[in-house]
Amino acid sequence: MRLANAASDAQAAYQAGLTSYHTNYNAAYIAAYNDYLGKNPNDPAGASAAGTAVANAAAASTGPAWTAGPINQTRLDNLPPVGTFLVTVSATNQTIDFGFDAGFVRNLPLVYEGPDGTSPAIVGLTVGAVYYVRFPTP
Repeated sequence: MRLANAASDAQAAYQAGLTSYHTNYNAAYIAAYNDYLGKNPNDPAGASAAGTAVANAAAASTGPAWTAGPINQTRLDNLPPVGTFLVTVSATNQTIDFGFDAGFVRNLPLVYEGPDGTSPAIVGLTVGAVYYVRFPTP
C-alpha cells in the first residue's frame, strides 16, 4: 500500500507508529511497576522486572496494533475497495486494470489463486503461479 509521496511523509508515519508503540509500552510498564511496588515497597528491582515482563507480554500480543493505527492514519488517499469487483484484462497488452489505485508497488509478487467459482479464470494466467507487478513506462 502506498504510504507517502515523499520521504518526509514516510518518516512522519514511522515516527507516529514508533511514538505510539513507546507510549503504550511505557504505560504497561509503569502500571505493572507501580502495582508491584505498591505490594512490595522495598523491592524496586522486582518492580522493574515485573514492569518489563508485563510490558513485553503486552507488546508481543498488541504491539503491532500500537503501531498500525497511527501509521494507517498518516496514509495517503482512500483505501482501495474490498470485495469482488470487475477488472479489465488485456492479454494483448499483458495488463490487468483494476479501475482504481490498488496500492501495488513495483516488483510486488502476486499469486494467482484462480477463479472463485462464480467468476471465470483469467486466460493466460496459471493457478498458483507467481506474477510481479509492473507499471507502464510514462
